[in-house]
Amino acid sequence: MSKMIFGCIAARQFWDAVHIQTGVEWTVQKLQEIAPPNHVPGKHFGTFLLLCCWHIWKRRNNTVFRNYRTAINGALAACRSEACLWRARLPKKDTEIADDWCSILVNAM
Repeated sequence: MSKMIFGCIAARQFWDAVHIQTGVEWTVQKLQEIAPPNHVPGKHFGTFLLLCCWHIWKRRNNTVFRNYRTAINGALAACRSEACLWRARLPKKDTEIADDWCSILVNAM
């Protein structure tokens, strides 16, 4: 599973677009140990990673099971839409973090 989320071409396209460099040591089991890059807020970084992983997973499933190839911009846009929803799920004092996520995803498109 880690290869699908971090190592396949589609996953690398996604991570490169949001300027997050994945490493060989990145595994799904070690997500909580990954340090945030400077351009991503550290607080709730794990949530942002999981959101990105979820959309990489959905993109991969569309390709494998539906023979539907989602363009990278489509995957980023879907992730951004969900990041905007997370604004309401985070504590009020942290809502600007979701705004930062949305900005990162928009800039990646």
